[in-house]
Amino acid sequence: MRSLVATMFLLLSTGGLSAQHLEQQVINGDTLTYHYTPIDQSITPQGGSSGRSILEPIPLGNGGTIAFTVAPAYSNETSLLLAAQAQYLKYATTADRSKLCDISIYGSASIIGYYNITLAADHLVSQKLNQHISYGATILSEPTRVWGISFLEALMGNDHRYTEKEYSAWARYTITFKIITLGLYADYRYLDATNLDTGALEIFKNNILNTSTAGIGASIAYRKLRAEALADSYEGGNRGISTSVEAIYRPELLSNINGDAWSLRAIVNYYQPLWRGSMLAFDIYGEHHSANTPWLLTAELGGNSRMRGYYAGRFRGNNLLSAQVELRQRLWRGIGIVAWGGAGTALSTDDNFSWSKVLPTYGLGLRYKYDRLTLRADIGFGRNSYNILFGLGEAF
Repeated sequence: MRSLVATMFLLLSTGGLSAQHLEQQVINGDTLTYHYTPIDQSITPQGGSSGRSILEPIPLGNGGTIAFTVAPAYSNETSLLLAAQAQYLKYATTADRSKLCDISIYGSASIIGYYNITLAADHLVSQKLNQHISYGATILSEPTRVWGISFLEALMGNDHRYTEKEYSAWARYTITFKIITLGLYADYRYLDATNLDTGALEIFKNNILNTSTAGIGASIAYRKLRAEALADSYEGGNRGISTSVEAIYRPELLSNINGDAWSLRAIVNYYQPLWRGSMLAFDIYGEHHSANTPWLLTAELGGNSRMRGYYAGRFRGNNLLSAQVELRQRLWRGIGIVAWGGAGTALSTDDNFSWSKVLPTYGLGLRYKYDRLTLRADIGFGRNSYNILFGLGEAF
């Protein structure tokens, strides 16, 4: 019965996962995250929106295993979708669960034209020094919406349709010293806005519709977490703080951007058990992009992790700041509930800050934990907005 429930939930959750913008492609423990931001998900305590295959891994002769998942799915953004994933894992030894290699290939396609092909890999190059090299590539085509460039246009305007395409590749090196992780990062991204309707053409008339850019960056993370017994906390393992900061530089020489561009991202997460089976989780997230950053590269508010009451990318800007607090409570065996509240805003360089531009968000969710796989269903609300999400893994 538990396998059946988990499988049925996966059919729904795959669609919710695939509908989001790709913002990370980093492997975190047994979790492969397909969202693409320069912040390395391996230095934050919990992954975004994916998880292990429900199917049992198949052992290979070289000591590795391979697991497959194939599932149909449906969401408002992608309509009927078919997703498939293959994951190869190889550990140092049976007793030592340090992963020497973790490679995944993910693909999905829908009847409305959405498709996504992603390769992500992580290799342990030195177990003694805890050094990793990870890399990946993505091909993405996503029918999406735009409400406007400014905050007020996004708040008051009507939505218009266009398709966002992305071709990207990235590589990262990290080294960990106990609770400090240092990283170096490089990427190439090509983004293109196509198939614009009349309203979208009017909105984008003064903006570059395709962006080609290469960037280099550096990151530092501090993570101090203490394991908790399952009976004492919601998950049985994350108590403490995790922070990360990363800067990305995009030189004009390697981009079609007018001038050098740069960005800065920061995350602060804190986890505190309260009573039996509970966890109080805090999240603060910020982005800053230089004034000449093309619109397609600016920060997006909303989605399946933060500001969950809003359509991902409805509010965009050079500056984004959000905060949320979530109470997680285990009810019975693998079943749990969550409730959250938060606020945030995304403003362009032409937007002046005011408290009326701070958007609220709140919502409720269900969780089902099967083995090390967390399945979730959330309904989030915002200002004249709501969002229903099915996904894998905790929001943060």
